Amino acid sequence: MIRRRGLRRFLRSKLALASAGVLAGFFATALFGPALSPFGPLEQDLENNYAPPSARHLLGTDDLGRDTFSRLVHGARFSLGISGIAVSIGLVVGTFLGLVAAHHGGAVDAAIMRAMDVLLALPGIVLAIAVVALLGPGLTNTIAAVSVFSIPTFARVVRSAALAVRELEFVTACRALGGSDFRVIVFHLLPNCSSPVVVQTSLMLASAILIASGLSFLGLGVQPPYPEWGAMLAKGRELIRVTPVGAVAPGVAITLVVASLGFFGDALKEALEP
Repeated sequence: MIRRRGLRRFLRSKLALASAGVLAGFFATALFGPALSPFGPLEQDLENNYAPPSARHLLGTDDLGRDTFSRLVHGARFSLGISGIAVSIGLVVGTFLGLVAAHHGGAVDAAIMRAMDVLLALPGIVLAIAVVALLGPGLTNTIAAVSVFSIPTFARVVRSAALAVRELEFVTACRALGGSDFRVIVFHLLPNCSSPVVVQTSLMLASAILIASGLSFLGLGVQPPYPEWGAMLAKGRELIRVTPVGAVAPGVAITLVVASLGFFGDALKEALEP
């Protein structure tokens, strides 16, 4: 009954539905757009560099004659793919640590949470820069940096939810009947942590996109000539007086996705509240 009321609340929110539509469009672009884009992301046409928007080049071209629209479409796969993979890794590792800390308590809980506090003490972009500085720039290391940034938040959210469930009657009964730690964690604690984890995942995706784009903007993430949105924004800034669309387009794409994820996460939170 609660879930049905939450779903009705979600469907009544025009902002939530609009955000879901925007996100669906961007994820569809990441999946299928590259196959439909008119040009390759690295295809150069030096005779048509700095071309203005036209029927042939919807968003114009950059200094090497590369089609901005095609690069933006291919960049969706990089930006959304990096954040999706990184948040998935952070979700799995953080959920595991949070469940173990909540279930065992004591010294185990204290050790795990103090480690998470150390990671949370640093701002997200600073932590990501530190990881990339240690490992070096590149696509794989960007995913690793964003994953490290995601882990402590998931661990704290899951631990808090699991602590509220740990002393309930059905968990106590499972222990009294000889249930193993694995059974208690997987079949009792984990299912009751799903709602806050779902909400946190949508919000964390927004933060992950900003962190990944920020690293690429600083030259520490995905390296040129690959069309990641942050890298495109950095290049577009250099050419903003000649072809402003090159800077505006990736900036608008990042803003739309991040804002939509934020609105979508808030709507999910309201819908899943008992």
